Amino acid sequence: MKRCGDTYTYTADDVDRLGLYEDDAGLKVGPCDLVPGHPGQHVVDVYLPEEPEKGDDYVYLFWSSEGSAVRVLAKCSTCRLPAGHTEALKCAHWASRCQGQVELEDGDVRRLEELPEAAHAVSNPFACELEPGHTGGHVTLGQSQDFDSETQTLWWITWSVAGYEITEGPACDAVADPDDEDFAICHAIAGHPGAHSWI
Repeated sequence: MKRCGDTYTYTADDVDRLGLYEDDAGLKVGPCDLVPGHPGQHVVDVYLPEEPEKGDDYVYLFWSSEGSAVRVLAKCSTCRLPAGHTEALKCAHWASRCQGQVELEDGDVRRLEELPEAAHAVSNPFACELEPGHTGGHVTLGQSQDFDSETQTLWWITWSVAGYEITEGPACDAVADPDDEDFAICHAIAGHPGAHSWI
């Protein structure tokens, strides 16, 4: 299932309003985690350098053509969207993954958060991105360093009963339909077992 794909670009005003780093102006975040054609605002969970007191909640960025806002909200128990979202927003898409989880040590969480040009919020614990019943160990994307539109370094978390590792590596290069300008791409690790995970 495809995601909306809309992204948000931080402005100079956002740098002051959200306490971002000065060079974050112009940085794109996203894509929106909702399904294409969804009603209302776009949304994605984000990492802020000076995060508000949030406990176990998540920091979400909402945006539309009228502006943006950051809110601290509880996360849905089975997907990455805010708790209480409507069934139409396709929680089942994320719930269809393997339900294996791993919790990183605090030092490894900071390591992923503080990578230069880190693109994603670090949500600990992490959930496996492979299909249910997959062979081998679990795996998920831990962080992406998006240096520019052509240069990206991906950090993957792999784990089993023996423990976890964080390693650099490429993503799967499969595409659902290369002839469609809005084609979905697989976002799992290169060489993953089982079905592709389209976004």
